[in-house]
Amino acid sequence: MNELELLGPRAHGPVCGQAVLKATAEDFQVDEVLDIELSGQGEHLWLWVEKRGLNTEEAARRLARAAAVPQRAISYAGLKDRQALTRQWFSLHLPGKADPDLSGAEGHSLSILKTVRHSRKLQRGAHEANGFTLRLKQLKADPAAVEERLQLLKQQGVPNYFGLQRFGHQGGNLVFVAGLRRFGDDLADRHGRGGSQARHQFAVGIGLLDLGQTPAQFAADSDASLRVAGSAFAIWGPIYLGLLIYAVRQALPGTPESLMIRRFGWPSLVALLGIGAWIIAAARDWELATI
Repeated sequence: MNELELLGPRAHGPVCGQAVLKATAEDFQVDEVLDIELSGQGEHLWLWVEKRGLNTEEAARRLARAAAVPQRAISYAGLKDRQALTRQWFSLHLPGKADPDLSGAEGHSLSILKTVRHSRKLQRGAHEANGFTLRLKQLKADPAAVEERLQLLKQQGVPNYFGLQRFGHQGGNLVFVAGLRRFGDDLADRHGRGGSQARHQFAVGIGLLDLGQTPAQFAADSDASLRVAGSAFAIWGPIYLGLLIYAVRQALPGTPESLMIRRFGWPSLVALLGIGAWIIAAARDWELATI
């Protein structure tokens, strides 16, 4: 899928011109808006940082190295663009420590504009908003049409479009989701059920490996093996979803290492594999294997 196909319909009609965005970092500026009153004292050092050509995770790594602290001691509210000039807050957890020399983190791509102490660390999603300043270059358009469109945007605003990055490389995420839908439709065809019901069964019961049964159907289907009540299965969906999200987060390169995860990783894996084996055994009515 090309870029225009991914963008989909536009609220204010077809484009009225062409221009170049992000010819330089200064053409795309982002300022984090934080509605938090900093106390000026505490074990957390907050930094107002300007960066260009640098993503947030790499900036955090540079700050951690300069401060000689583990990366998990660095917090930020959200990720900002790499190909941009951005200003955002970071916090460093420095219990019982003086302000470190952070000059080693600074350079052409990163500058520390302000430092303030505070009693709490900066939480993810704590910022109120992001302010954007965009500069378009090499504009090819009718000035009157552009002015008319700008006035329309001023009156009606801009819808919250999904950015192209949400759809994956060349729309790969959409292709994946379409494949899941086709899988649900195939389940419906094979078992003679309605498409929506089969897709629901696939979404909440795919881990059961029992020919597309819902958790309630699986629980009541047989007394030959040990099975928990259908109501007990209700919590499994959120649990496995949470595990999947956490696994993806742990796989991200910017996620710091955790000693606790190292200690519990293998026991957790064994437990999850055991749960999966139990589900298969129960679905096949292998009585002894489920006790």
